[in-house]
Amino acid sequence: MDELIRTIENDNNISVLNETFQSIKKSKEDILRSIELRGKLLQEYLKKLKHYRYIENIDQVRLGVFIRWIDLYDDQLLLKNGGTICNIEYNNDSDDDDVNIRIMCNLRNYKKKYFTIPFQKCLIFQKITDQEDLLLHILQHI
Repeated sequence: MDELIRTIENDNNISVLNETFQSIKKSKEDILRSIELRGKLLQEYLKKLKHYRYIENIDQVRLGVFIRWIDLYDDQLLLKNGGTICNIEYNNDSDDDDVNIRIMCNLRNYKKKYFTIPFQKCLIFQKITDQEDLLLHILQHI
């Protein structure tokens, strides 16, 4: 019961309050279809992303959570193995009014190996945390 109260009171979980398992699945399928994935490859990616949700806005990104992504500038559109988010960098180029957002991650088994990915140039899939999973299950039965 204490975990349930902590889960409900945790502001990091707000982004899943308007979601369901079905809406998360549909969102992933829709975004993957929008980049022309079909057939076996689509099914393979959906299976690999079963416990993930598509991140459309930077506000949904949570530090300390594992992500996988597809680089939209890679012709093969490979689903990357991923990393744990450790920082979000905002960079405003002087030539451009757009803010460049980069997500800094570290590799799963290497504490000192870091890399960054450009948020605007990738499809980001964030692992559903245990607390988010609990909330989604509760909401499913209300």
